[in-house]
Amino acid sequence: DKPSLHEDGFDATYPWNIMNVAYGINSGKTTVRQLDSVIRYNDSIYPKDAFRMFFTTNHDENSWNGTEFERFGEGYKTFAVWAFTMEKSIPLIYSGQEEPNRRRLKFFVKDTIRWGKYTLAPFYTTLNLLRRSTPALAADASFRRLSTGHDDAIFAYLREKQGRKLLVVLNFSAAPQTFSIRDLQINGEATDVFAHQAKHIKAGETWTLPAWGYLLYNYHNK
Repeated sequence: DKPSLHEDGFDATYPWNIMNVAYGINSGKTTVRQLDSVIRYNDSIYPKDAFRMFFTTNHDENSWNGTEFERFGEGYKTFAVWAFTMEKSIPLIYSGQEEPNRRRLKFFVKDTIRWGKYTLAPFYTTLNLLRRSTPALAADASFRRLSTGHDDAIFAYLREKQGRKLLVVLNFSAAPQTFSIRDLQINGEATDVFAHQAKHIKAGETWTLPAWGYLLYNYHNK
């Protein structure tokens, strides 16, 4: 995760200091404002073209620190949406997430994943298809953090590239949140990616998200 690795020829590095703050939000050890702070710090020390491999679990985390369900609790989907849509993100999917695997796998011996229902496959398929279909989720697409008046719980942002735009609104808390986004850049016609419903989005309207809720809006072509 060292910035110098990009000068040595690597395109992407792990954002470990960002992920470590994200891990603590569910347990209350860290806050959304701390997450904002560490993201801004990374922006200041990494090259502008540095890609980062975001994730909610991988082989080390699963075995030594717990499954994504242990670390993120009921927010495991919310943080997955975040990992897939963050600035400069190249997302990682670890084996078994589509199952989902709720077991810590042994690290040094063969420990087979118990496949069967693939209940999260539609969720990850939706995120993968979206990434493949819109330039707004390219790793070098622009990123604009949005103020909601409840930024201690709501993490909202716009991604945009080549006239395509995506709005991401995440409730990083275990309580329902009611808020508004007054930034005029959110105005427009869009489709709710998961609900498959059209929506006219207008700055200043009231939004309500349940605990660990998430919204992902793909704007129609300009």
